[in-house]
Amino acid sequence: MDNVRPQELAQVRALVLNAWLTLREMTHEAGTAEDGEANGVPINAKTLQKLLGNRERRTHAFLKPLLVEVENDITGGKLWVQPKGKGPKPGKLYYHNVDHPEKSFPLSYRWNAYYAITVVGPWLQKHGLLDDRWVLTEAGANAIESKYASELKAGKFKWSEPRANRYFHPLQQIENRKTGLRAKIFARHGYVYDYDVECCAATVIHQMARQAGSTVETPLLDEFLKDRATVRSRYAAELGLAYEDVKDILLLAFNGQKLNRNTTIRAMLSGVDTYKHKGVVRLERSLSGNERNTFEAKCRILQPFFDEAANLLAIFGDVDTAYIMNEIYFPQEKRILDIAIGFTSYMDKEIFRIHDGFMSVEPIDTELLRKHVFNETGFGIKYECKVFNEKETRNEH
Repeated sequence: MDNVRPQELAQVRALVLNAWLTLREMTHEAGTAEDGEANGVPINAKTLQKLLGNRERRTHAFLKPLLVEVENDITGGKLWVQPKGKGPKPGKLYYHNVDHPEKSFPLSYRWNAYYAITVVGPWLQKHGLLDDRWVLTEAGANAIESKYASELKAGKFKWSEPRANRYFHPLQQIENRKTGLRAKIFARHGYVYDYDVECCAATVIHQMARQAGSTVETPLLDEFLKDRATVRSRYAAELGLAYEDVKDILLLAFNGQKLNRNTTIRAMLSGVDTYKHKGVVRLERSLSGNERNTFEAKCRILQPFFDEAANLLAIFGDVDTAYIMNEIYFPQEKRILDIAIGFTSYMDKEIFRIHDGFMSVEPIDTELLRKHVFNETGFGIKYECKVFNEKETRNEH
């Protein structure tokens, strides 16, 4: 790729990164390396072209030959073009399998979750756009910011809903909790107010179960919803884990996850440093004796909390985690967010939606919004706000 200008190469890498992020969100945990290529979610050429952003002829003419070079770089030169008049799809791009030619695939068929995760992901890591946990680096975040600069400037975003009842935009994938990158980038465009529903999933699912008639006693869950910081800190001390890791683990209880089945939990509790990103790199199924003992001991600490959550969720019937999230929680999360969208419609720039929360260019009255949500949905939620700028971060109570 020595003949490619740096500016062009940066643009293509940003497009490939955008496609990778969107594919990962569209497929969620389907088509992972463990599941195998057959379970990947395929994507046709038209949709791929849309993801890569080459809608204009001028842009497309520039990108097509460059993307071939990128693909060859990714695959080690295994991309080839079927000559016109020969083969089943003349003129189409193929991945050539030297050992088994009959297994060669057209490019459009190859773009699925399996390919994105196992081939494109490492290539993006090699070029510094993703870190070793598949999280956007600062270079990757800047690439995505550059691609969507016009939307950020205008405050008008093009949303998609690849998964049930959730708005998606690649800018959401810029990690903020540990790096602060998203806050820094959005602050440059005036989005300095970050609003989040306190413990939204746990709060909404708990209230829905009660509204559905559940009368089971849940003292641990009740304590958690009343003072989640204290409960998380206590478990962090007992388990010897970071506060943020405990935060993630306890949330999974409200999703109907099982302690001994969830990859995230197994990796964190066993101390096996193979976890990179949920649904991307699977934990080995076999643990050594010491690792297994550590895992089982920590499970015993958490089991009462997870048992209470399971008893509470039983009101919804014998359903799996996907059903709880997609059919029970996400519609209500989106309903709450839609109310916030209407509540802030007077602003010059629309709010940027991040699942149950949002970022805005103006402050809002959270108490008035809380009452509005309660009147419309019956959910008693609370909002917390953080105010960002590029130099400092402070909490607004």
